[in-house]
Amino acid sequence: MNLTAAALLSRQSMRLCARSKWVTQSIECIKWLKREDIALCSSVGMSTWELLTSLGSIYRLRLNLYVPRSRGEDLRDQLEKIHVDFDLCPNLTTFVPVPSDGCADKGALWQLRDSWIVGRADMLVPISIRPDGRLEHLLEQADRTDKIIDRRFQVEYESESANVSYTIAPEELNPHLSEIEGKFLIHWTRAFDGPWPTERPIDYYRSVIESDVYPRSAFDTLRNIAATRTLKASSKHMPGKIAAVAFSKTAPCKMLELIRWRSRYRHMSFEPYGIGIETQTAENLGIMPVEYTDPDESRPTNGDSWLCQSKGEKADWTSENEYRHRGDLDLSRIDRDKLILICRTVDEASAISAESGICAVSFTCAST
Repeated sequence: MNLTAAALLSRQSMRLCARSKWVTQSIECIKWLKREDIALCSSVGMSTWELLTSLGSIYRLRLNLYVPRSRGEDLRDQLEKIHVDFDLCPNLTTFVPVPSDGCADKGALWQLRDSWIVGRADMLVPISIRPDGRLEHLLEQADRTDKIIDRRFQVEYESESANVSYTIAPEELNPHLSEIEGKFLIHWTRAFDGPWPTERPIDYYRSVIESDVYPRSAFDTLRNIAATRTLKASSKHMPGKIAAVAFSKTAPCKMLELIRWRSRYRHMSFEPYGIGIETQTAENLGIMPVEYTDPDESRPTNGDSWLCQSKGEKADWTSENEYRHRGDLDLSRIDRDKLILICRTVDEASAISAESGICAVSFTCAST
């Protein structure tokens, strides 16, 4: 009989790396399942499940992959994307679609998915379980049946405590920032809580298990932009869901007040990392200014709606002086002397300039 097992992880910190106990224990668990020839029950959609799925793919385990059905998406297309995203071996992978019938939202569907996995796996292997959480209750229910529960890899659950917020005092600003004021349109970036738009999830999780620090910081992200010479467009918060790349003409020194932690989204509202394009060059590439409208003012219904932005009701967005480029932007078409990179520290600016061949300046006077 071929046994199946589900490694169980409660919600964890978004900034994961190889030093996290639950990550190292997950790796050891997957290695053990491989040695014992036990199939892994896993899923996608959350970083915990996706780490396990990636490890299952990397170590070439047999996988029973429970897939919450995306509404409006063709199942065949969804499964094909998962195959590519996680570099799955068709001969080792069995998909189990989890229907969304009766689920009011994504959260309810994910809870149903978890119940399916716990109920259908022959063995449960808890790794990091939040006390009094939903997975602990599912484990308690399973313990009252003949389900095998193996706790050899379990570690104490640690609540998300990684403090990744920071502030920069006005006196820390690099006075040389004034020298580039008005000369560039700047695309600002920040840390990613997951894969970059230019990579597959499997590549992201490979980086995680190989790195002693979180590998997708704002500096890492800027290095990736400089290396790929590509800015990927996003439709998030864009009118009409039209994908675009955002830029700002506001002087970098005036962005200081935006550096603050947004607890709701668990990331900084702004980080001092960006790539700038010389203003005239940017305009020649079709990067155009945004038209700000009053909140109650109707937006145009023609093809220019992506260039409209509400001034905001609680915050005044006009201070960003935003510009946009529709679709992805290929930076390889631009001469390096028409580009500039901005990093938080002097050492980062020096390193990325040497690496990319693009001039870089530091946001602060700090070395590290």
